Amino acid sequence: MVGDLESWTSPDRYDLVVCWNVLEHLDRPARAMKNIMEALDEGGVLVVGCPNLYSVKGAVTKLSPHWFHVWYYRRIKGGARAGEPGYAPFRTFLKPESSFRSIVRMAETSGFDLLIAQCYEGPEKEDLKRRSPLLYGIYEAVGTLAGALTWGRFQAKASDWAVIMRKPPAPQSTAGEPARVDRAASVAEPI
Repeated sequence: MVGDLESWTSPDRYDLVVCWNVLEHLDRPARAMKNIMEALDEGGVLVVGCPNLYSVKGAVTKLSPHWFHVWYYRRIKGGARAGEPGYAPFRTFLKPESSFRSIVRMAETSGFDLLIAQCYEGPEKEDLKRRSPLLYGIYEAVGTLAGALTWGRFQAKASDWAVIMRKPPAPQSTAGEPARVDRAASVAEPI
């Protein structure tokens, strides 16, 4: 399927949806999450992952222009076609609606069971350390300073987050139920 998650509605129901590194690219991530959550069948599992807005990686991604992302991917990561159609980096919004706290709150208020909800340090930091020790040092210093100035709200070490949630069984219903589809949907980076 190719479509816009912010306006997508599915006549089918899914047992598993994986939405990894997608929400940061959407203007209305809460709307997309609502659509995805509605498309899950009873007992269906949703796996969501996104950069942590309250980390050095998230802040740089949020506050820097797209040309800087393209420069970084080309010069630091070595991606010759970076920024061309179909090649990362893609435009990012990183709206507060896509933050770890917002997604956890959305799951809880929608009655979903949280199986895993965790912020973690993604692999980009080690990659940066290997490719550019100077930029890595700046990254570490900014993270440490920001963490201290915000009394830990800014999470220097937790560059990404992942949430795995399960949709609870719905009360028994009769006619008019959506068709059950025994397959999984995967939402990947934009193309």
